[in-house]
Amino acid sequence: MDRYLVACSDEFKEAVEKAGLTGFVFDKLSDEIVETRAPKGSIKKEKVICQKNEEPYQIYLSNTRELVRIRPSKRSKKIPSFCYVDKKVLKDYFVQAEPDEKCCICGKEDVIFYAGYAYENGKCIVFSADQERFCSDCLVTGRAAKERNIVFNSGLIEGFSDMQEEKKQTLLYSTPGVRYNFDTNEELWPVCCDDFCCYMGKSRYSSKFQCMKCGNKIVWEDFT
Repeated sequence: MDRYLVACSDEFKEAVEKAGLTGFVFDKLSDEIVETRAPKGSIKKEKVICQKNEEPYQIYLSNTRELVRIRPSKRSKKIPSFCYVDKKVLKDYFVQAEPDEKCCICGKEDVIFYAGYAYENGKCIVFSADQERFCSDCLVTGRAAKERNIVFNSGLIEGFSDMQEEKKQTLLYSTPGVRYNFDTNEELWPVCCDDFCCYMGKSRYSSKFQCMKCGNKIVWEDFT
């Protein structure tokens, strides 16, 4: 649940406590909690005007998805291919470098920068324009993950998947971070024919995968 900031009303808290349910911990919603539990930019505060003689107070409106969005004019037309993510899913994940802009790792110019997700110390981050960015070649080779000490998809895959180590390394360190795009109560990443399936994108309420060996299609319903 570290990926979410779950907010509830006082009435819900009281109902849980009155029913004697266990396993719940309630904290007052504060700026500190918002900053540590929600992705940067995903929470906005709004002032609510109360009745006369009462002080205005702040509520938080949450959109924890924080999906990557790049203007069409900034998107790169040369999107690299990856074995576990369909290319059409990645249109908002790569942007062409500006003149004289260099990869922060290999130093090359005129490259394609990664502008998607990664996990740093278990926290999801987005490589937006205000961060030092690395090129697609450094992503594919795993150099970016090693030097920045990040993984691109959930590190839980390392410990809870029975897949071969080489394939887990590819998914974690050399595949764009799309795990943050889908929610499921099932496995960490679908497997077929002794390999991870390819993420094909999502519809409104489901995420789609396909085995690249036998063509089997897998649909996961999203629970959010």
